[in-house]
Amino acid sequence: MTLATYRRPFRFGDHRALVTMRAAMDGLHSELTIDGDVAATDHTPAVGPDAVRNHRLVTTAADGRVLDVEAGYVNWVTVGIAARLDGVLIHESHRGKRIAYPAKAKAITLKAGAANGVDPGYDPGVFKRNRVPLAVDIGLGLLFYAVAKLTDLSTAALVGAAVGIGLLVLQRFVRTDIIGGLALFGVVMLLISAGLAILFQDDDAVKMRTSIVCLISAAFFLGD
Repeated sequence: MTLATYRRPFRFGDHRALVTMRAAMDGLHSELTIDGDVAATDHTPAVGPDAVRNHRLVTTAADGRVLDVEAGYVNWVTVGIAARLDGVLIHESHRGKRIAYPAKAKAITLKAGAANGVDPGYDPGVFKRNRVPLAVDIGLGLLFYAVAKLTDLSTAALVGAAVGIGLLVLQRFVRTDIIGGLALFGVVMLLISAGLAILFQDDDAVKMRTSIVCLISAAFFLGD
């Protein structure tokens, strides 16, 4: 599933080149085409140490010169390229900006990879380490469902948001990880639901929370 597609065209000599990068569920894919023909490809996974490196698309032109394109993120949502011909910089899509995985995003990605046992392979201890956040996430979902059945979606959203905020406060005073990535996502969704409930005073708006979040994300990608 492709989440976003970036295209960075440039020229060298009489040739038209295009770098296409796709952010997908399984990672970042890149492809270099010259005059419409695929010249090089690269791929990095979604998490783990290899996920944070820049892509390198290297090919030899018809005249024997080496075209080396470095590609990667220049911020949280945008990718850039720097093309060199025989070591000489000939094109920058984002002049003056360093192509490198954002520091905070890098830390999150590496941590996610370690937590899920990406590097050493399957780690049976992953579930054990995340059993509390998983239980909290399931509990939040059951709480939302129960309150919604007894009252309405707006009330369920407000109750869920209050409990979520309480968990965030509690996390500051306990050593055990009770939030984690899964539960934190659940808390965020409950807060969004509560915001929609307060703003629109309508159960239908709460039902559409996932679609609204997806539309907001899509708007950022389209804006880029």
